[in-house]
Amino acid sequence: MARDDRPRVTTAANLVLAGGALVSVLALVYFVYHYSWIRDREFASGIGPIVYYGLPAVVSLVLFSSLLFRPSVKQNLALILCSTALSVLCAEVVLEAVKPKHTLWTPATRQDMEALVKLARRFGIEYDTRTQLQVVRDLRLQGVDAVPALYPMGVLAQQPGGALRSRLEIDDVEVFALSGVSRRLTVFCNESGEWITYQSDEHGFHNPRGLWNSAGLDIAVLGDSFAQGACVPSDRNFVAVIRARHPATLNLGNSNKGPLQALADLREYAAAFRPGIVLWFFYGQNDFADLGKERNSPLLTRYLDRDFSQRLHHLRADLDRVLQDYWVGEFESIETRWPEAERPIVFPAVLRFHNLRERIGLMQYRAPPIDRTEVDDTISLLTEILSEAKVTVDSWGGNLYLVYLPAREQYVESHAASLNEMRRESLLSAARSVGIAVIDIHTAFESTGDPLALFPFRRRGHYNEEGHRLVGETVLRSISRQ
Repeated sequence: MARDDRPRVTTAANLVLAGGALVSVLALVYFVYHYSWIRDREFASGIGPIVYYGLPAVVSLVLFSSLLFRPSVKQNLALILCSTALSVLCAEVVLEAVKPKHTLWTPATRQDMEALVKLARRFGIEYDTRTQLQVVRDLRLQGVDAVPALYPMGVLAQQPGGALRSRLEIDDVEVFALSGVSRRLTVFCNESGEWITYQSDEHGFHNPRGLWNSAGLDIAVLGDSFAQGACVPSDRNFVAVIRARHPATLNLGNSNKGPLQALADLREYAAAFRPGIVLWFFYGQNDFADLGKERNSPLLTRYLDRDFSQRLHHLRADLDRVLQDYWVGEFESIETRWPEAERPIVFPAVLRFHNLRERIGLMQYRAPPIDRTEVDDTISLLTEILSEAKVTVDSWGGNLYLVYLPAREQYVESHAASLNEMRRESLLSAARSVGIAVIDIHTAFESTGDPLALFPFRRRGHYNEEGHRLVGETVLRSISRQ
């Protein structure tokens, strides 16, 4: 090195050391402010105060003191500081790149869709970027009488006082429809790149035509969008796998159905056929939340009365009329294009060193405080619903099974896994307490060694074809043994 360059190198070393010391001081102030002053955060472990308080304090003291050292020492310290910082940053980048990504459900913006298209292309799939209503409108322009899949919970409107009331009425009487429009091409969902459609049956459910004319049923299926078949072709969902062995299988699943709607399906539709087996597919991620909404509907809670019925089986023509009016009125005015999203400028995630802090025990997800009274109340209501379902199925000598469906979050997020495990244990305990047989799909997913492979692109919320196949085969093995 030329003699004239040494002052410049020393100056650069001074800047590096002073900058590192200043950053350490700012970090210390930041941590003290959040953890000791306003206390909006708390340490996840005993090592927290040492790393968040002690480390920046010692580093800043050493670096400020080093400014008094000989030039050669300062240069070496600056090199060590730069190489250490670069190594830590590279480690964080690698951890960020390999960690499982969060679930992608239905995109909300064009930005979301663009990210989804890029993800699909990595799997060799060209993603259909149309919205559900664009698909419906394209089909109707071709002369096809298509409708969007309707979510029963979507018709509930909040009333003064918090109660929920259905927007649908027949002869000025409130009615809650448990299915969509009958005998229509129904545009369902898209999670694997292709929009799934199906021809709804005589009562607006996802079944082959003619099942309602059967003298009896082998199996009736209750549940939400998973049971409905989201989002795989009709011949590859888990109900189709079960139907291949038991052709007389009636699917009463529909999106956003919670426990009270499942009980309603059992009373309104399944009871007329007295099936030998009733499979209630319970999705652990949101069925508890769905029950929290359903309980605010006086109409739905009336299903806890064993003699109550809306006689929906006999109201099909009227239901189709009000449902058709509803979807036209609600959906035709909705913008069909993906809205643009603002791209906020955020502090780069890797510079927060989130992954490294989590690996050394400095980051722990803490669930919000749990209202035990509310939890116990929900479990109590769920147990009552399960008991009523068991009594109903027992009345004709049938067998009721509760099938637990796991969420993707159980396999990628520690806090979600803990919460879902608590829900799972509560649910299975409640089912067993009233004598309902349990089929736990979570165990089957774990046994594969790679549960994420059972979800579209390892990211989407519902199961892919392989996931549906595993669910169907697991259920068939369980009911054949029992």
